[in-house]
Amino acid sequence: MSQIKTAMPLDICCLNWKGLFAYLRKHFGQESVVALTEKLVNNPAYLVQDKNDPRILRPVSLADLEDPSYWVSNEFSLQMLGNVNKVVPYADPLRVAGEGAVLERLSSKELVVSRIVGPMVLAKKAAKINSLFNNTKSVTLAELEKGKVRYQLNYRPGYRVTADVCHWNLGIYIGMVKACGCRVGSATETKCVLRGDGCCEFEIIWTQPSLLQRLLRWVLLRELGGVIEQFDNIIDDKHRLISRLSQEIAIKQMAQESLAESEERYRQLFETNQAIKLIIDPSDGSIVDANQAACEYYGYARAELTAMKVFGINASPTQEVQARMALVQARQSAKFSIQHRLASGEVRDVEVYSGPLKSGGKTLLHGIIFDVTDRNRAEEASRQSQERFKLAFDTSPDSININRMADGLYVDINQGFTALTGFTRADVIGRTSLEINVWHDPADRQRLVEGLRQEGYVENLEAQFRRKDGSLLTALMSARIITLDGEPHILSITRDISERIKSEQEKEHLKAQLHQAQKMEAIGTLAGGIAHDFNNILAAIMGFAELAQEDAQAGQSNPKHLAHILASAQRAKELVQRILAFSRKKEPDLTPLDLNQVVQRAQVIIERTLPKMIGIEAHLATDLPPILADPTQMEQVLLNLASNARDAMPEGGRLTLETRRVVLDQEYCRQHLEVLPGPYAMLRVSDTGLGMDEQTREHIFEPFYTTKDIGKGTGLGLSSAYGIIKNHGGHVACQSQVGMGTTFIIHLPAMPEPDGVAPLEMSPMAPLGLRGTESILLVDDEADLRELGARTLGGVGYSVRTAHSGEEALDLYQREGGQLDLVILDLGMPGMGGHKALKAILDINPQAKVIIASGYSINGKARGIHEEGAAGYVAKPFLRAELLITVRRVLDGR
Repeated sequence: MSQIKTAMPLDICCLNWKGLFAYLRKHFGQESVVALTEKLVNNPAYLVQDKNDPRILRPVSLADLEDPSYWVSNEFSLQMLGNVNKVVPYADPLRVAGEGAVLERLSSKELVVSRIVGPMVLAKKAAKINSLFNNTKSVTLAELEKGKVRYQLNYRPGYRVTADVCHWNLGIYIGMVKACGCRVGSATETKCVLRGDGCCEFEIIWTQPSLLQRLLRWVLLRELGGVIEQFDNIIDDKHRLISRLSQEIAIKQMAQESLAESEERYRQLFETNQAIKLIIDPSDGSIVDANQAACEYYGYARAELTAMKVFGINASPTQEVQARMALVQARQSAKFSIQHRLASGEVRDVEVYSGPLKSGGKTLLHGIIFDVTDRNRAEEASRQSQERFKLAFDTSPDSININRMADGLYVDINQGFTALTGFTRADVIGRTSLEINVWHDPADRQRLVEGLRQEGYVENLEAQFRRKDGSLLTALMSARIITLDGEPHILSITRDISERIKSEQEKEHLKAQLHQAQKMEAIGTLAGGIAHDFNNILAAIMGFAELAQEDAQAGQSNPKHLAHILASAQRAKELVQRILAFSRKKEPDLTPLDLNQVVQRAQVIIERTLPKMIGIEAHLATDLPPILADPTQMEQVLLNLASNARDAMPEGGRLTLETRRVVLDQEYCRQHLEVLPGPYAMLRVSDTGLGMDEQTREHIFEPFYTTKDIGKGTGLGLSSAYGIIKNHGGHVACQSQVGMGTTFIIHLPAMPEPDGVAPLEMSPMAPLGLRGTESILLVDDEADLRELGARTLGGVGYSVRTAHSGEEALDLYQREGGQLDLVILDLGMPGMGGHKALKAILDINPQAKVIIASGYSINGKARGIHEEGAAGYVAKPFLRAELLITVRRVLDGR
């Protein structure tokens, strides 16, 4: 994965660290400097421009940190100041280090000048000094008077401040006062941005000796040897010689006192430091001394530890330990990793910083030990995690890609990405998804971007993607924002679901076919009852037709006979429409519905279908609310449940149909989460059959589940009923016990109560106002229907031409189409047929007005033709008024 490299911001000049390093070396040895800068120097995360060739970017080195030519970032500085707490063993390490850094950075000449000019002059120069070496803040003097100064530090926006920074700055300002030979009375931070103030403010109060006192004190402490050498050149008598000897004695006494103080300071530092420290004799590996932290860490008393050799606490071979000690002696300082064994027997990973130490004319080794077991384990866990991620990344069959958040560039892809899209690494690395045009719909990409921006992740985004060859695929993408090398990236995993979608579509298609087959199975079951109804209708038509014929022969007329014939024909028409609607595939045709009427119509068919030994009862509520439902699908539900009841009562029994108005409350809805509270129309279908056990009851609504023998059922009857009820927003439940029969309870949401339920059937309309004088071409292969249509239309003023086929109609329309205002076209004719005839007529005249007359439902075979340009539709058989209304509506363009 590529990454653009940039140098650290130029926030703080490295001159600031020169005094700190000098202070640490003087008091704690070079190993303290190494510990301070560990993981900061030679780290590719912290780059600088080489001063000799700015084109070269390289990690900052230890030498760079003492070179004023180099600058480091504020974050780098915060890390290093934080490390001061580990190597300076005082209560306030940063303040002490800041004070020491000032005193060590100034040369002898600069100290003399400081003592001469005093702290007030240095304070006035503080702002200028800060601007030269620090870009994170500005420094102003809030107050300056004799013996008191108040500095105000205003940090620039975007720069982080920590408590370490504040303690460091306080130490620096104390050091400036002490460099002038003054005694600090008090030093406090009176304001702090970390406490919510707008700036940091430091107040220093001091007392100032005379100039001569300051200079003499500095001479005694820093330059005493040089002064004495100068005195030697001018001494020429014994009094001066005695005086010089007295001073030499005083110097020796001061040196001895200084050495004792230094040793005491070192002892305190050694004992109280929280770091683990050992003094080793390299000649035989003896542990000469150990501080309290070492005793606590290793689990030994001091006497026990100092009686051991270093080999006793090392888990490595003796030869390796000896080699390490020799390396330290040769290099004067060294850092190495090794394993130490505690008194408990536990082996721990440690890092040792070691250097030589002179003591009593003997060279010993001073070691600072840091336990890095947890760090190593974390690093090892991280390494293993990265290896596992890399393995999963490379071997995953899913497509995985990583893009940079800032600009969307691909930085890595796996083999799964190439297998899915056809794009190779060379095609995509360093480019964006927009450049390779992988998104089919830009809106899907925008959904991904918005999800990542708002939540930080996106799960299962279904979208279409474009392969390298231009073909499309459907996939699920999940993406999450991750951090790599300190920079946000997007990790995306994409799985091809094209085959799954295809399989689901095929499954749904098969399921629809099986549902349709179940409908046809139900029709087959009900064929006897339907045939019985048709025979009754035909008997009535034939009988009254014969009576009408006899009356006509006798010169008489009886309108009642004709009315009976029309009523029977209307019943036959409705029965055919219900059979067609029952058998066709369609979405619910929702209309305001009285559920009682559905039950009554279904009851008539059920009575014709069920064996005579099964009795049927109906208990219908008079206050049943109207529902919004498809009447045909509601009938289908009832017929399916009745069929199921018939099979459950092979020896006979009773089927009960009941409706009731109910209100489902919150308690019921808590037990049935898919149900909303409110008024419902309830339908209860009960039988006294064999009943079901619990296991069967749990599966009865599942598609294809059946307890019937092979070939005696599809297992779709109840699942079809369940699906219909769900599509209507309803709820169905089953109650059953073996030997106790079965009850299905259906709840359908009530409509908001209107003034009344709209009538379900169109009222007959007299043909008043339906006359016309336009020219109409009537096309039908049935001569009787052509004659009936011509008489009906001609009787109200229309000019009618007829044709017996699509070919004849097309020939006539080509010759006389300009004189024809309307075409009434039968759909099912031999030869060209209505479909081709419609297309041919519209090819001749796209504005032609054509009405389709068909025995098929407008939701069935006639739908496609209607959508291809037919202006109207009339269902066969039709009443005279229905035909005239449709003709007038189409001609008038309504």
